[in-house]
Amino acid sequence: MVLRRARLSACLALLATTATAVAACGNSSSPTSQAGASLTFTRLGINTAGFGPSNQSTGNDAVVNSLLFSNLVKVAPDEKSIIPDLAQTWEQSPDAKEFTFHLRQGVTWSDGQPFTADDVVFTVTQAAQLGSTAYVGYQPTQWRQAVGATEAKGTKNPVSGVTALDDHTVKMTLAAPNAEFIRNLTDAVYSIVPKHLLQDATAENVRTVEFSKSKPVGTGPYVLEKAVPDQYLQFKANPKYFGGAPKIATLFFKLNVKPESVAAQLQSGELGMVLNAAANDAPALSAVKGLTTKFVVSPAAQFLQFRTDHPQAKDVRLRQGIYYAIDRRAMLKNLFGGNGEVRWVLPGFDQDDAALDRYDYNPDKAKQLLAASGVDLGQPFKISYAQGVDPAWDQMMPAIQKYLKDVGLNAVLEPLDSAAWSAANASKDAKYPMTVNAGGSMGLSPDRSSGYFNCKAPLSSFYANCQMDDLYAQARGTTDASTRADRYKQVAQILNRDVPMVALWQTTTYNAWTGKLGGSFQVFANDRDSAFNVNGWTLAG
Repeated sequence: MVLRRARLSACLALLATTATAVAACGNSSSPTSQAGASLTFTRLGINTAGFGPSNQSTGNDAVVNSLLFSNLVKVAPDEKSIIPDLAQTWEQSPDAKEFTFHLRQGVTWSDGQPFTADDVVFTVTQAAQLGSTAYVGYQPTQWRQAVGATEAKGTKNPVSGVTALDDHTVKMTLAAPNAEFIRNLTDAVYSIVPKHLLQDATAENVRTVEFSKSKPVGTGPYVLEKAVPDQYLQFKANPKYFGGAPKIATLFFKLNVKPESVAAQLQSGELGMVLNAAANDAPALSAVKGLTTKFVVSPAAQFLQFRTDHPQAKDVRLRQGIYYAIDRRAMLKNLFGGNGEVRWVLPGFDQDDAALDRYDYNPDKAKQLLAASGVDLGQPFKISYAQGVDPAWDQMMPAIQKYLKDVGLNAVLEPLDSAAWSAANASKDAKYPMTVNAGGSMGLSPDRSSGYFNCKAPLSSFYANCQMDDLYAQARGTTDASTRADRYKQVAQILNRDVPMVALWQTTTYNAWTGKLGGSFQVFANDRDSAFNVNGWTLAG
């Protein structure tokens, strides 16, 4: 086993930034090269064991799925400009209820079958029919806003609001206006999937059919060539990609890379690029010859998430007290070199509203609120977090624990593996009163945080506030900018007051790559979108 790991490491090092074929790497447990350049890269975090929208749960999944699949639209590096993908052009009605997409012609799936409007209609319809249990993480909520989507759940019935006008035109009619609809369709959970391979899938098996586990078929720039569980995914360029064949012939996406090993792997050349690396590696990596490093302001946030249905976290005064107990500015400075922006409501909202409490560090006020909550502060207050999901969490959690102990709360850390942590967050049985979490794109728009809340079927924090849900809906349901701003302002004030989540800070990602990587390569603010222009990446010899 030691020899196999060493051999794999050596092979990946050779293949990180070169096209050289290495005969010694030709066995089944090691990556194989092909003619043309190859790049080995990773993004820190975890991957779901599967492919496609049903297996879209993390930022890493988004990167992988964007290599394999295409959406109707995608976003430019500025994270604002919507650009064509499978849809070359589109129109939106003035009331933001009707959307017509004009699709590219001549596009084929990677198995050679033609792509048509029927595949788009099928993708939307299946998302409505299968329901939430078919998806491991992110939900395709935009698709389910189509007229008839609710009635189609659990059936084989069509969704009346989605129709193919011809082989290359799709019209979608929503049950309610949604001014955010087009922008939200850039997320990986809205990848278009092939009808001819998934039409017989059910809610029970869609995540585990051959397509989703080992043989994904897409219209994206790359095709999966090999998957070695827990080690790497190997992709080869799709020569028939409608955007033009990628210039880098082979990509190796390394899995389960430990944060503490990143610097050494970049220095040795075993990795040619890392997204979302630990900020603490900056001093060492910035001095490495031939390596480019960059901090990028991210739309992501680090936040504490309460289970408001747990007896220890039910009282708002305890939640507010915890906010005051943590010196977020000191943590950000001491642990992450000040790379980030302290927040007092989730990113995306106007932080300058004078009505918002900034929850500046105040241990005395924290003690008063904790005492007033009536919670037995001597009982263990268990804080769950997942190891290996976010490189910051192992550093953050001991500091947070100390702050809480200093104000009299018996904080106990409960590190879990990623599967157990995800299950605990989704479980209706609130085992832990608080966890740490991170939002990958909330800073892009106030509406992005709406996915964490549902008053009729509470999830995540299990905070239920129908007034707030209605305000989110009113905001996305109007194209009037001033009305939208007012509704989002009201949402922000509710979140700031009720504290279902403690917004710690908006993050700055640290990224590093070989100086040989160029062309269209660019780290997006939402770093999981960085592969949107992968077909234009180049790698100098």
